[in-house]
Amino acid sequence: MSKKRAKEVKEYMKLRQKFLEDFPICEVCTKKKSVDVHHKDKRGKNYLAVDTWLSVCRECHRVIHENPSWARENNYLV
Repeated sequence: MSKKRAKEVKEYMKLRQKFLEDFPICEVCTKKKSVDVHHKDKRGKNYLAVDTWLSVCRECHRVIHENPSWARENNYLV
């Protein structure tokens, strides 16, 4: 891993931890504890863009990726 990428991953892990603390309940089902960060606009250029993230439980994260049309209709994917 390049030094640049390692720095980016370190920053991501800090932001991710704070994001999950700030949004402890899944933003999709609003019932379960959030354990994942979903990137609505992929991870590439928006990897560290917190405003493109969703705090989600594992089940909802799976549903988002398995149902892209539904996810786009509900603004869970761009």
